[in-house]
Amino acid sequence: MVIPTSFAQEAHNNLGSSIKKMVLFERSGHSPMFSDADRFAEEVILFITQIK
Repeated sequence: MVIPTSFAQEAHNNLGSSIKKMVLFERSGHSPMFSDADRFAEEVILFITQIK
């Protein structure tokens, strides 16, 4: 099942945090940490660096 990105955008807009970023992993299914591991790790590291 594919969820429209508009649903993700709505969820993102309703998050209470001021530190947030929506990242889309096209064609990664439910496991971008495996199917696009390098990009996933890069995004996680960037987020952690931002909130330190």
